[in-house]
Amino acid sequence: MTTPVRWTPRIEPLDLEREAERLLRTVLEPVERLLPVAPTPRREWVPACDLVRKGDDLILRLEVPGIDPEKDLEVTVEDGVLCVRGERRFAHEEEGAEHYRREIARGTFERAIRLPEGVEPGDVRASYENGILEVTLPKAVRSRAPKRIEVQIGAPQATGTERDASAA
Repeated sequence: MTTPVRWTPRIEPLDLEREAERLLRTVLEPVERLLPVAPTPRREWVPACDLVRKGDDLILRLEVPGIDPEKDLEVTVEDGVLCVRGERRFAHEEEGAEHYRREIARGTFERAIRLPEGVEPGDVRASYENGILEVTLPKAVRSRAPKRIEVQIGAPQATGTERDASAA
């Protein structure tokens, strides 16, 4: 007996990836029971982040639990780009331990975010608490009144210098 499947005319790339992973899991599930460590795809670790506006400030929050902020975390601002680099290490690996599954991400990461104009690198502040790195970019959001642009109807009018050049 077949199971009805909902047809979706447009498949998003993320949906396609999820479907491929689901199919791979159904194939590998019997193999996982036989192997002490199930094969899992190697992925680069990138911590999740939120970027929020609070008044005139932008606040970047990154989830980086298990990191020693004094040794394994670096925040820099260069050429208008905020860069956060770090490494999650697991020093307490037990010798002779046989892992049945290893899914906790470890290794190095880097996140780079282009800053809006007007952010002074010396004003950027960073703090770390309970596995969350919070970087505050003061006065990153400047309220500017929108400038209305007049829309020309018909042929564009020549400026004074263009008229002088065409007359010569």
